[in-house]
Amino acid sequence: AAREGTIYAYKDNNDEGGFSPKYKNKANYIIILHDDGSYGCYWHLQKNGVLVKSGRVGKGQQIGLSGATGFVFRPHLHFSVKRRLNYEMDSFIRTKFRTTKGVLLLQNRGTYQRPID
Repeated sequence: AAREGTIYAYKDNNDEGGFSPKYKNKANYIIILHDDGSYGCYWHLQKNGVLVKSGRVGKGQQIGLSGATGFVFRPHLHFSVKRRLNYEMDSFIRTKFRTTKGVLLLQNRGTYQRPID
């Protein structure tokens, strides 16, 4: 988990994915409600890949296993922080992450790796 909060919603029963719009609604996910009212969204998890399905989670806690469910080309994690659970551009919150290149504001469609602890 990028930040602490409470599990708001999840889905992990799909094992389908591919680069076709027919897979759009097949993604497994976890949504965490943060204490400030924002939502952390983690998409494309593997089947049965949700490790925490209810209650509180802590920053840095492992909550799921990335995969390739939904409308995807290859396994990856799609992460966003939102003010509201919709796809309007003003609902997304720009997010800072510690990466191998330092602390960065994530860029749309960017690829990042975490530093080795």
